Amino acid sequence: MKASFPFRTPGPRIPGRRLLSAIAAALALGPASGAAQAGAEPASGPFRLAVDPANPPYQFLTEDGLRGFNVDVIERVGVHHGIRFELLPMSLREGREALAKGRVDAILGYPYSMGASQDADFSEPLVSSSVGILVRKDGTAFQRGLSNLTDGVLALERDSPAYTFLKSIRSARFNETASASEALELLALDRADALLADRMTILHLLRTRGWEDRFRFAASYWMPVEYTVAASREDAYLLYLVDTGIRELKDSGVYSALFERWFREAEFETQRRLRRLLGGFVALVLASALLAAFGVWWNRQLAARVRARTADLDRMNRELIRQIGETEDKKEFIHQILESSPRGLVTCDREGRITVCNSRAREIGGLVEDPVGKPYTEYPLFKRFLEGKAEVVLSGGGQYLFQTEEWERPDGAVLHIRYGLYPLRDHEGRVEGVIFSFEDHTREKALQDRVFEREKNRALSRLVAGVAHEIRNPLTSIKTFVELLPRKSDNPKFLAELADHVPREVERMDGLIRNLIDFARPRAAAGAREDMGALVQSCAVLLAPLAAKRGIRLRTEAPGSAYAFVDRDQVRQCILNGALNSMDALEELGAESAEGFGERGEIVLAVRKEGSSVRVEVRDRGIGMTEEEVLRALEPFYTTKPKGVGLGLPLTRQYVEENRGVLRIESVKGEGTTMSMEFPAAEG
Repeated sequence: MKASFPFRTPGPRIPGRRLLSAIAAALALGPASGAAQAGAEPASGPFRLAVDPANPPYQFLTEDGLRGFNVDVIERVGVHHGIRFELLPMSLREGREALAKGRVDAILGYPYSMGASQDADFSEPLVSSSVGILVRKDGTAFQRGLSNLTDGVLALERDSPAYTFLKSIRSARFNETASASEALELLALDRADALLADRMTILHLLRTRGWEDRFRFAASYWMPVEYTVAASREDAYLLYLVDTGIRELKDSGVYSALFERWFREAEFETQRRLRRLLGGFVALVLASALLAAFGVWWNRQLAARVRARTADLDRMNRELIRQIGETEDKKEFIHQILESSPRGLVTCDREGRITVCNSRAREIGGLVEDPVGKPYTEYPLFKRFLEGKAEVVLSGGGQYLFQTEEWERPDGAVLHIRYGLYPLRDHEGRVEGVIFSFEDHTREKALQDRVFEREKNRALSRLVAGVAHEIRNPLTSIKTFVELLPRKSDNPKFLAELADHVPREVERMDGLIRNLIDFARPRAAAGAREDMGALVQSCAVLLAPLAAKRGIRLRTEAPGSAYAFVDRDQVRQCILNGALNSMDALEELGAESAEGFGERGEIVLAVRKEGSSVRVEVRDRGIGMTEEEVLRALEPFYTTKPKGVGLGLPLTRQYVEENRGVLRIESVKGEGTTMSMEFPAAEG
C-alpha cells in the first residue's frame, strides 16, 4: 500500500544514484500526510532486517530476544515513521547471502567498508567506534601495538573490519573465530597473543566475565569502525527512512540518551555512587535533626555542584582518553619511522648515554645487544665518529654535515661511512643531546669510483683520437725529410731545413705525449701547490688537436701567476670536461644554423686571481642552456646529448668539491655558457 512521508534531503553519505531513487519514490508516493506522526498505518513493511547477535553491546541475543544499542535505535526509527522492522538473528555472512537472495531487506549493524560498497548501499552511521588491540598484562607480544605483525598470533572475528584488513597481509598470523567472544577465549587460553575487536565489545565482554584485571589495551584506536544499515542498491527508500529517523533521534535527544545508557555506564558509575551517598546523608540528616527544609536546600546545592563537577570530570576524562590515544599513535608512528629508515639513527644525551638506536644502526655497527642506556664510548662505531665531535655539537649547537670517512668494523670489514651530527633540542630550543645519522656508503663509493674512472677513460679516448691525428702531421714531415735525405744529403739548403724542422716537430710530439701521460697518470691521494696558469696551458695543448679538427678556436687567458693547493689531475679533468662540453655545444649550434657557428666558434680557458680565491673559467658562445637544464645539469645521468651518459658535470663537481672548491654554471639559451671553478689561493 502507498504511504506518504515528508521528503527531506538525505545526509551526505547517500550516493547520487540512491538520492535520485529516493526522490523518485517520494514523488511516486504523493504529498506528505503525516501518517506516521498521527498513528496511521505504517508507511511500508514490515521490513526484514538481518541481525548478527554476536556483537554486544551493539546487538546481542538474550532470553527476552535481541537487545543492544543498534536494536534500540532501529526500533525507535520504526516508531518515528510508523513502520515495523522484523529482526532476524543470523551471522553477518548469512545476512549477506540472505540480502543477495532477497530473503531480507537490509542488514542491521553492518561495518562499513569501501569493498562492501560495491555490492550494497549504506545508511548514515548508527554509531562510530574503533578497533582495539587487547593483550594479556603478563604477555610480551604486541605490547607496543602492531608495529611488527610477526610478534605473535592474532585472534579476531571472521568478517570483522580487522579481519578484512589483515587477511591480505601475508606476514600476519591469526586465528579466526565466529565471534569476538570466542576470540577472547582464545586469548585467555594462550592460543593467541592479541585480540583485535571493537573496543566497546571488548569492554562489554571483560565486564561480563570479570576479567578487567587480566588484560589491557595495547592500542585503543587502531582502526575506525562505523556500524550502518546495509541494503541493496535498489532499496533507496528504506535507507532514506533510516537516515531521516536517525537524524530525528539525534535532534530530539533520544539518541544521546540511548548512547549514555549503553556506552557511558562505566563513566557515570562515580556519579551514581555519589548520588547514593548523598541520599543516605540527606536521609540521615532529616531523620536525626528534623531539618527537612535545610536538608532539601543543601541537597539541591550539593547535587548541582556534583553534577557540574561530574560533567567537568567526564569532559576531562574524554579529553584525556583522546590525548592518550593520540600520544600512543604518535609514539607508534615515530617508532615505525625509526625502524623503517634506511639510515642508522642514534641519539645521545649530554652525559654521552645512548637514548635511541634503531635496527639499521645496530646492523651497520655489528651490534648484537641494544645499546640504549649505555655510554657511546663502549661501542667502536659510535666512539669513532662521536668522540671529540659530540662535545662541539653540545657546546655550541654546531653541525657536521655530509662527512664521509673510512671505518674498519671489529669483524674486519672496511666500510665507508657517510654521516652527519646535529644538535638534539628540547621544546624550548635548548641543546639536550646529539643526533648521529649515518649510512653505509661502501657500495655507492665503489660504484662512484668505477663511474668516475669510466668517464675519465671516455674523455681520454676522445683526446687520444685528436692527439693521434696531430702526431701524424709531424711524423709525415719527418718521414718526408728522411726519404729525401739520401738524395739531398749534399744540399746545404735541404740540410738547414732538416735541422730546423725535424727538432721542432719532435719537440711538438714530445710535448703532446708528456701531457697525455700526465693526464692518464692515476689520481694523487693529496693535492699540491700548483700554478693554475701553467695547468690551463697544458690542458690547451691537449685540446688543440681536437679543437682544430672540429674547426674551433681555442684561446687562453692566464695573466700573471695564480697558485692554488689542488690535485693537478682532478682539476685538469674538470677543465677538459668543461671544454669538451663547450665543443659539443658549438657543434650543436653549427648544426642548427646554415652559416655554422662562424665567429662564435671559440672556447676561452681563463685563469685569474680574485682576492683569496683563484677562478678558472671555461667560456663558450654555443647553444646554451635553459634555467631548467642548468638546474638539472649536475644530476647524475641527466644529459641532452643523444650519445651522452650525463656523468661529466657530476664528476666535475665531485672533483671540485674534493679540492675545497665551488663549481658554478651560468648559461643563457642561444647565447652561451660559462663554467667557473673557484679554489682557495695558495701563496705565490
